[in-house]
Amino acid sequence: MPFQKRVHALLRTMSSRKADALLLTHPLNVTYVTGFSGEDSSLILTRNEVFLVTDGRYREQAEHEAQWLRLVLRKGTMFRALADLFAGLRLKRVIFEADHLTYGDFESLHHSSRTTLLPSHAVVEDLRAVKHPEEIRKIRKALAIAEESLRAVKSRIRTGMRECDLAAMLVYAMRQRGSQKDPFDVIVASGPRSSLPHAKTTTRKISKGDILIVDWGAQYRGYCSDLTRTFFVGNIPYEARHIYRTVLAAQTRAISEIRPGRGGKRIDGAARAVVRKAGYGDNFMHGLGHGIGLAVHERPSLTPSTNTRIRTGTVFTVEPGIYIPGWGGIRIEDVVLATPRGAQKLSALPRTLASAAIAS
Repeated sequence: MPFQKRVHALLRTMSSRKADALLLTHPLNVTYVTGFSGEDSSLILTRNEVFLVTDGRYREQAEHEAQWLRLVLRKGTMFRALADLFAGLRLKRVIFEADHLTYGDFESLHHSSRTTLLPSHAVVEDLRAVKHPEEIRKIRKALAIAEESLRAVKSRIRTGMRECDLAAMLVYAMRQRGSQKDPFDVIVASGPRSSLPHAKTTTRKISKGDILIVDWGAQYRGYCSDLTRTFFVGNIPYEARHIYRTVLAAQTRAISEIRPGRGGKRIDGAARAVVRKAGYGDNFMHGLGHGIGLAVHERPSLTPSTNTRIRTGTVFTVEPGIYIPGWGGIRIEDVVLATPRGAQKLSALPRTLASAAIAS
């Protein structure tokens, strides 16, 4: 992984703000810059050295994952250790992650050292948005694990099965295939509950005639996947067919609009226009998509208010949906990579209406 390139990019940020060091306290950002995946970690980057601060539990892991940097094992609190480092290195101006350092921790550092703390926003997240080929490979693998797992359990879906049982089967299937953990709680929403975009899986039994939404993902070597498929248990009524085709058309249209340099608002609007023309504009109430990588939600965002420009190498979801209270909802979600020529779909599960049918 190009850790040195990431360090150099951050050094340029430090230089532009005339800072002596950069402090990272978000574990995922520390992982991105160093390769160290332990949870108890902070990073101090100076012009000459990179210091990883953690505790003794992670010594062996740090020496294995990030042997190229200087390891500092704290004995007291994290912020006592950071303050001591600030003093020992004679740091006068330090950039910190304003989005991740709590006010209480800021006060602890401020009062424990004579260092001027300079807030910065998304200094690492902007770097994370554009994926290195190795990162894309890991996302592809996380997608493959999730897709293989759904194929394995789809044929076992039966009426009378509880939502929570299906979710558990899917989680177990992903673990068997190498998923480290769930990037988020698996969503299984059946019948009228499928109208809840972020439904909580319950003990409700799946019935004939139900719409069934499954939203799931795997994690491979730290990188996440996120997919949604909508199924129909038994016969598919005309209205459900019409809405499903509308959602699929919206997703297809949005994917065709993806180009480097285009704003998330425009891509979101392309999908929304299809849904609105079909008469369901008020029933698509969330953004079209979000970036994915070390976190299941990261940059860029595709929403009606997003001005972020798509860059080559960004990876994100495209997930339009239509939700009708009391009736149900339909969502289709895939993961795409922005290339110089447009979008490349990384997920491969079929999206046809025929593939959405489940015999009751």
